[in-house]
Formats: sequence, structure tokens, C-alpha cells
Amino acid sequence: MQWSDEQCDAAITALFRIKETFDAGGRIPHRVYEPWLRVQKKFSTETVVFNQRGEIYLIQRPHSTVDPYSDLWHGPGVTHLPREFEPLAWKRLHESELGGCNLEGPHFVVAIEQEEETRGLYQLRIHIARTTDDLLHEDTQHRFFGADSLPPELVRSHRELIIPIGIAAAKARGWISY
Repeated sequence: MQWSDEQCDAAITALFRIKETFDAGGRIPHRVYEPWLRVQKKFSTETVVFNQRGEIYLIQRPHSTVDPYSDLWHGPGVTHLPREFEPLAWKRLHESELGGCNLEGPHFVVAIEQEEETRGLYQLRIHIARTTDDLLHEDTQHRFFGADSLPPELVRSHRELIIPIGIAAAKARGWISY
């Protein structure tokens, strides 16, 4: 496949615009973000959070016409930003999705490569954590569920991989017995 000079110039401009946006701490528009995700291997920090009763904390994504996971439930997790290593990704996840609550953990469990149908290849870095108090925010889009009453509208990778792996790790640690 041959590229014209104009196509090369447009691609270079777009790549540098994405880099500058991330370097400035900004977010690229969803219309650009989704295709950008599909063309590269990504890393994500995923955490199955349990409370003292063994329930699992899930977050429902807001309704959106551009988010492929609109209205679906998932555990706390973030896709790493360019040049963002796991400790910084965990810190961002802890602050943005867990409100900085008190936790035991995170405890790293496993890294698994997974092809997401809508977003391409990911390395999922799966952790478990447990609340040490009852201060984790709950509302209609953030709440704890029993392992036997998880909502059916779960992101596939959370339903098939992340949550089952988290449950097995929590059992091995003696946090849960179901």
C-alpha cells in the first residue's frame, strides 16, 4: 500500500496532536479515541474490589452513542495512557473510580492478553483489593453486588475473565468462601 505525501503529512500531524494532548493531560475526542485504541496493543489495570461481606464493586458506564460499552457494568479499571506505568495507572484508577477510599491492596493476580472485539488487543493486569471501611461511594451507577447476583449487562471481559479470576484470587487469600 502506497501513501501519498499528503496522507503521510496528515498522519504525522494527527499522531503529534494525540501525543501533545496526552502530554498536556488532556483527552482526545471519542471519535478519534476509539479508532486509535483499535490499532495498538494497550495495557489496562483492572481491579476486582470486594467489601468485607465479599460483595463485588461495579460501575455502570454512562449512556453514550460513541462508547462501545455504553450502559454496561464493569469493575474499576483504566487503560494506561501513553508512557504511563502501572503505579501511576493504579493511582489514577484509585482516585477517579474509587474516590481514594481505604483499601487492602491492590494485590496483583495475573496479566492476560485479550482481544477485545471493539477495542483491539489488551494486556489486562488484574488485581484484587478489599475495602477496609464502608466509605466507597454507592449510587445507581456505582454499587456492590453479590457474586450470585451480578448484573447481566457486564462488559464481556469482566464477566468471562476479570471477575472470575478476582473471585478465585480472593478465595485463595481467604477473603471469601462462596
